[in-house]
Amino acid sequence: MKTFISDLYKRPTFVSILGILLYVIMIPLIIYQMMTLDESSSLVYMLEIIFLLIFFFIVLIDRVLLELTNNKLISILEFLAISSFLIYYYISHNNSFSIG
Repeated sequence: MKTFISDLYKRPTFVSILGILLYVIMIPLIIYQMMTLDESSSLVYMLEIIFLLIFFFIVLIDRVLLELTNNKLISILEFLAISSFLIYYYISHNNSFSIG
């Protein structure tokens, strides 16, 4: 576990930095929502926790790929993949990032 955490600092990638930021923001938000919202909002909590688990597995896959290749190459590929997905989403949804 120590090597996993130290590896995040020594060889960061785009996804690992996003993962750290996501967990720092989402965990306090989920705790706040659990304390303030009523019990009928439990689906929201579960969806947020499932999203965090999926992103945790993405970070694990990122760490495995990092053992096989260079971290600069992985960071560039991750940035291109995420930005191309966001551009596609923006264009295909009437030039908007809104969900609805």
